[in-house]
Amino acid sequence: HDAWVYPFLPSLRESYPDIPFIGYFTIDGEPFHLSWLPICDACNVVVSPSRYGQRLVQRAGVSSPVMCIPYGVDLAVFQPQLKVARMSGESPSINLMRLEYSSNNFTVLYVGMLTNRKRVDALLEAFNYLAELYQDAYLLLVVWGEPSYPQSIFGIHGDYDIHSLIAQSPFADRIIPIVNNDLDDATLSVIYNLADVTVLPSMGEGFGLTMLESM
Repeated sequence: HDAWVYPFLPSLRESYPDIPFIGYFTIDGEPFHLSWLPICDACNVVVSPSRYGQRLVQRAGVSSPVMCIPYGVDLAVFQPQLKVARMSGESPSINLMRLEYSSNNFTVLYVGMLTNRKRVDALLEAFNYLAELYQDAYLLLVVWGEPSYPQSIFGIHGDYDIHSLIAQSPFADRIIPIVNNDLDDATLSVIYNLADVTVLPSMGEGFGLTMLESM
């Protein structure tokens, strides 16, 4: 996973020449750092989830074959519901009662990590403008990796204290965070269906799985 975090891979490959190495590479922007080149070359094959990442690795001159294998979603779980079902649907594992849904609510959804490149701060700033214009606008944040959380997903700790950011908003009463909650796919699908729009304000994405789930 994320091959560039394993600089010792070339020496490991020398120690175990008969074991095939597959380098998973979720690159989300340029440039391709030269320090990554020997890591990729040590792999039998490099896999990127996006064509953008595949082309970027190939242009860098990596000698190993580079494949694109996109992510997928379970369409039996992630599927649209009728609006009536969406408004009444709620998973017992989360509390969304504050939303008080009616057919007039407009809900913006973000699902993802709290790292800097995700630009959750920019999303909150943009929502302030929206909420000032529309009294029925809500922001629903499903987030992982708050700095104070001891067991962040994939061991990654976030850069934002989401509760402090929300407290700075004059429309904090219309921002609903679900933080570090281990949601299953069925519950996440319910949340996607509660939203009118899903926003991913990242500076870069290796793939953007939440957008695919949302669609």
